[in-house]
Amino acid sequence: MARKALIVCANPVAREAIRKALAGRLSVDLAAEADSLRAGLHEARETQPEFAIVAQRLQDASDIMALRDIRDAAPAAKVVVLTWYAVERDWLAALLAGASACLLMEVRMLTALADVLERVAAGENLIAEERGEHLARVTAALASDASDFERELLRRICQLETDARIAEVTGVPIAGVKAGVEALARRFLPLTASR
Repeated sequence: MARKALIVCANPVAREAIRKALAGRLSVDLAAEADSLRAGLHEARETQPEFAIVAQRLQDASDIMALRDIRDAAPAAKVVVLTWYAVERDWLAALLAGASACLLMEVRMLTALADVLERVAAGENLIAEERGEHLARVTAALASDASDFERELLRRICQLETDARIAEVTGVPIAGVKAGVEALARRFLPLTASR
């Protein structure tokens, strides 16, 4: 049975390239497309995709939270963020947003996308695998002055748990989880802006 994918990308040329990368390479059907994170949230609720391929730079904490909302709307979805920038900030923003992988948007990515989807479907966290050392430094910097709750949030984010799942296991209301994640994202962005 084919798995469903959602593409979130404002650029129609890039969406077409992603569509072509998926076509015929693995058993993935395009369930929906959206041109913004807000529209992606609606499509995620409607289609419950197994994959969300997001070709948008996560500029700030609100973008990170919007992508986390997509994950909450479709908890089984594995998120792959495509970026045009080869900077650590984008990899770490993707992880805070709940992505399993972050790929540089280039021609080679188009051939690698199918393999990446298979790996994240199997439960791999490619961001942690590929950027683990730097990720450890940044998360340590975040955690150094964090509360116990923020450290627990950060640990669970790195395990790719959705906000709903974090609320369930910690007993913290979902609004409190979202506020905590957003606070971490706001602190995180200045730490990596120069990278």
